Amino acid sequence: MAANDRYGTFKNLRIIPKDPMTGKEGFALAGILLFGKDEIIATAVPSFRIALIKRVDNYDRYETID
Repeated sequence: MAANDRYGTFKNLRIIPKDPMTGKEGFALAGILLFGKDEIIATAVPSFRIALIKRVDNYDRYETID
């Protein structure tokens, strides 16, 4: 997928909205959480922790990754 196609897709999904006050475009928090690297996510949401549900022996367990 070309970069221009991705940009259009992100705009259509409103991951890159336009600020009505300034007219500038930027990633929404959802876009940062979905596509951001760990450092960017930590900057935007310092208390955010990555968690997962892992299936072990047919039991669901909640675990955090540090």
